[in-house]
Amino acid sequence: MDLDIDTVIETDPEPTMGALVRGGLCVTVDGQRLNAYVDEHTSTWPRSWYPEYVGEIPLVTLGKLFQTAARILRDEERLYDTVRVPLPETGEAFLCEYLGGESLRVAFQTTNEPDANARQATPKAARGFIVPAETLATELLRCGDEVTTVLDRLELDDADVDRFRDRKQELRTALNSHRENTSDE
Repeated sequence: MDLDIDTVIETDPEPTMGALVRGGLCVTVDGQRLNAYVDEHTSTWPRSWYPEYVGEIPLVTLGKLFQTAARILRDEERLYDTVRVPLPETGEAFLCEYLGGESLRVAFQTTNEPDANARQATPKAARGFIVPAETLATELLRCGDEVTTVLDRLELDDADVDRFRDRKQELRTALNSHRENTSDE
């Protein structure tokens, strides 16, 4: 099983704070994009990175995914509970459902608004994929490290950036602890 999480970042030439960092995420599992829409090639999109990448504020979305993965690794989520990680400004979300052991389901959900123009996730995206929790955490950290490199290059250091870094470190700590605990078994 091959899991890949990438991000695209767009900023003003000289952004003054982390909240101005815009971009989206692309999640692929075994070469299939999770964040896929029905009729995506005939739709108009709000940003240049859509539909391949989704979301608007990567620091917030990744931060919430870091928290969710950390909670799963620390066994703080109950079996079959689904955590909805909303994409700010879109009404869409990534879903993470703990399935027990090392497995979780990741899926993509679009708005349930009755609007005829509302975009819908493909059935496969809505159904999602089963992935190992440790693999998701590792890939989230890799993507987070890439975003941190961009933040460092832009010399951004404010409350939003600090919160992002703290949540990434929380996930790294949870992953290391999880690995130690599972290697002892």
